[in-house]
Amino acid sequence: MLVFCPCNRKYRYMDHNLTQRRRGLEEKIPDIKKTLAMVEFLQERREGKSAAKDEDDLDDELEDEEDAEKPLTTTFELNDTLYAEAELEDTDTVYLWLGANVMLAYKIPAAV
Repeated sequence: MLVFCPCNRKYRYMDHNLTQRRRGLEEKIPDIKKTLAMVEFLQERREGKSAAKDEDDLDDELEDEEDAEKPLTTTFELNDTLYAEAELEDTDTVYLWLGANVMLAYKIPAAV
């Protein structure tokens, strides 16, 4: 019985730690989904621009060029109650926060 008690405490401690880690990861899922949706949007927008250049229909091409030339305006969340509006330049690179104050640059297809 004396051997069982320390092991039981260790397993309860490990279970508690794993449960906390799981909750922490589950809390990050909505942010990860938003980030993925934005990267997919940027990829579709970029592919749409290249597809518009290849089309032969002049009317559609003019409309697509007008949409493609418009800068992308978006709102960034800086804090829970603080937002900033910005215009994004056309680029093929995105910067993603990985956590622990680490940010990496990826080409859009690699980020998806």
